[in-house]
Amino acid sequence: MEEYLYPHFYSIENTHWWFAARQKILWNYMEAKLRFPARAKLLDVGCGTGAILDMFSRKYETYGQDVSPQAVAFCRQRGLTNLYCGTLDSFPASSGRFDIVTMLDVLEHIEDDLAVLRQVHALLDEGGRLVITVPAFPALWGAHDVVTHHKRRYLRRTL
Repeated sequence: MEEYLYPHFYSIENTHWWFAARQKILWNYMEAKLRFPARAKLLDVGCGTGAILDMFSRKYETYGQDVSPQAVAFCRQRGLTNLYCGTLDSFPASSGRFDIVTMLDVLEHIEDDLAVLRQVHALLDEGGRLVITVPAFPALWGAHDVVTHHKRRYLRRTL
């Protein structure tokens, strides 16, 4: 993603209707469908500036990973800890395995998405769950996909 977008996203993530609604939908989904106990270990892969990670930290023991030092710095400004700046292939093994891994609009940024999904699988505890959101429908490809460095959009069968 273009670095100039991080301060903008950080400033609007909790107030803009799109981000606020998305957070509410994700929270409700996690509560209704996953039903993990409080303090379950959650890793947010590609945590960005941390608004969703911050929301999850109300219930879960949270960890965040992002490749952008600027994004991780914004997470720290939110008071978040357990942050890792780098790629998953060098994620510290000392963090252990996770009950939940989220990849929320992340997979489309990665050239070899299957390799990263294998890395995520290795981070999941037995019985753990992966929650993924991606942009859909290649026919909707547009300027936002370009500026945010998407590699693809998905269909149900391609995901």
